[in-house]
Amino acid sequence: MTLTVVGSKVTSDAGLLAYRELDEALGLTATAGKRLEDSRTGRNTRHTLLPLIRQLIHSRLPGYENVNDAERLCIDEAMRHIVGGRASQPEKMPASSSELGRFETEMLASRRNLTTLLSHAHNGPNVASNCTRTPSVDGMAAG
Repeated sequence: MTLTVVGSKVTSDAGLLAYRELDEALGLTATAGKRLEDSRTGRNTRHTLLPLIRQLIHSRLPGYENVNDAERLCIDEAMRHIVGGRASQPEKMPASSSELGRFETEMLASRRNLTTLLSHAHNGPNVASNCTRTPSVDGMAAG
């Protein structure tokens, strides 16, 4: 007797699909994607902000501590669906560990983006656009 498995793909993170559906309904990452500043220059930008935000957030939800797991997760079918954008296309992948690391440490950590994220967290996703008080970053008033 011979057993051959063809085309079967297994994921241990299928539960993240429910988080992605909730995120879609609430518009959390979509709102963040519209409000954050993309400081990248040049033409070597494979991934737009929204898929990068989704990949970063949804890879942390199941307990992955940092971006080092991105290489394994980028081939996971559930994660590719969750990330969306270019990653959901055949033969394309989500961001690599190095791409995700640069996004986290350079772009998200910029003063403007940190202030935006703090404002969003403080005021909630539905009132972030009506923010009258801008939180500070490192004790400095944002401007």
